[in-house]
Amino acid sequence: MNEEQKIEQLLKEYNNFFEITSADVSKSAKGRRFFFYKDRISGDLFCLAEFTTAEELEQIIFHEMAEQINMKLQNVIEQMDSNINCMDVTYSTYDFGKAVNQLAASLEIIQKEFCPYFPEIKVLLQGISTYINKHGKSPDE
Repeated sequence: MNEEQKIEQLLKEYNNFFEITSADVSKSAKGRRFFFYKDRISGDLFCLAEFTTAEELEQIIFHEMAEQINMKLQNVIEQMDSNINCMDVTYSTYDFGKAVNQLAASLEIIQKEFCPYFPEIKVLLQGISTYINKHGKSPDE
């Protein structure tokens, strides 16, 4: 199988990732291949990377999937941390109703940050699982 066929096979393998996100692959007039990934709301460019082999493309895709999950988790963590830092907690006089209210606020943040992106997050996690099942490790190991 030549490299072009390997790339086509890889694009089919990660088809769900390309369908649910704004990521795409292109080939220039000079024959150079590029992977690009933009934010679907703001249009900001997350990644523009040149690749020559299917293996390089797969590592780029894996990295971007992991990066997107990390960014979404980081947003949730930062918002929850901000809410927790705003609470006045003295354990000797702690009102356990505050714990329930904090949990409700945290769940609301998770719902706000994750629900709109759930289809994308699901595909990203499936893609990461596909990579790990295929290779048995992350590219850095």
